[in-house]
Amino acid sequence: MATTTSKPLILLTDDDHATLAAYKRRLRRHFRLATASSAQEAIGILQLELPDAVVSDLHMPKMNGVSLLTEVRRLAPKAVRILLTGQPDVPHMVNAINTGEIFRLLLKPCNSEDIIAAIDDGLGRHQPSDVSSNLPPLTSDADLALTAHAAKRAQQRAIPPIVVEWLMRFGAQRWSRGASVYEFDKEGRRRLRRHLGQRLFSSIEPWLDAYAVVGDERRVVTVGWREA
Repeated sequence: MATTTSKPLILLTDDDHATLAAYKRRLRRHFRLATASSAQEAIGILQLELPDAVVSDLHMPKMNGVSLLTEVRRLAPKAVRILLTGQPDVPHMVNAINTGEIFRLLLKPCNSEDIIAAIDDGLGRHQPSDVSSNLPPLTSDADLALTAHAAKRAQQRAIPPIVVEWLMRFGAQRWSRGASVYEFDKEGRRRLRRHLGQRLFSSIEPWLDAYAVVGDERRVVTVGWREA
């Protein structure tokens, strides 16, 4: 992994060579770059060195971006995983979130500033400029754990793990029977929209009726859907 004195290593994967060349031109001043034109080539690179982040297109032949990022999670579990897609269909997004544990979904075409900001956010290199500085950082296994019951409930109710993270970061907290309940209020939705962008936010709006109940030691004890 990159040291504090070197630029982070970013692995960019896209089967479109023109797109890949454009990424290199845009990002090379900010990061060390490795590029791959297929998921198989990216896996070969991962077996030689571990990047700090992997940015992958969704639609690629033979092995798509979701499958690649799932493999990245196994080979380089500390790498930030970012998925690019030109088609924000909910089934693909749910699959990506559940199997690849992605950090961020970006909709193509996206400008270089959005890609750089997403990578920097994932690496903790700065606070997002467009989000309140009072927000806590994105949760991790170290500071937020789902109990077995909560994980089962999330699976049964089709609530992706990243939605729980969004709840903890952007949701409003209230107390109920001695536990913290996180829900998306109007302000939370507004901040999440600014974080994701309008197009992606519109695609995930059905998930924003979720809630999470957090008990001692920031353990999520259950999740569910609010009643209409």
